[in-house]
Amino acid sequence: METRNPHIVVLGAGFGGLTFCQTFNHRAARVTLLDRQNHHLFQPLLYQVAAAGLSAPEIAQPIRSIVSDHPNVTVLLDQVTGLDLAGKVVRLAGGTLTYDCLVLALGGCTSYFGPPEWEPFAPGLKSLDDALGIRRRILLAFEKAENASTAAP
Repeated sequence: METRNPHIVVLGAGFGGLTFCQTFNHRAARVTLLDRQNHHLFQPLLYQVAAAGLSAPEIAQPIRSIVSDHPNVTVLLDQVTGLDLAGKVVRLAGGTLTYDCLVLALGGCTSYFGPPEWEPFAPGLKSLDDALGIRRRILLAFEKAENASTAAP
């Protein structure tokens, strides 16, 4: 009878997923860390990128370099499209992935606390794209103010 190493799939390479991969010590297990980005984002400093105090690469580190000293961890870049919990299958944009144990560490999204009409006026700050969009809006506002021919009333 052949025994195989258990396969653990971790969805999300944020703080939760990375902490699991760095602290899980079962060397016989195979761990696949899956994220739709190839970098871990230190979200607490996103406001610094939005305010032009830091550049985007200063708060984003490649996932593979973070877990490089964990030989049982494989990093996979893909998008989850569905789960079959009974069959222990993760459906991906690029195929499927079977597992013995599933760790969900998918992060969060911006909440507007009910009124969806607030969304166009209150941009989220959860990704580098969000931060760079806010930075662009701030810097353009300064440019418009600098080039205005009259003072505001």
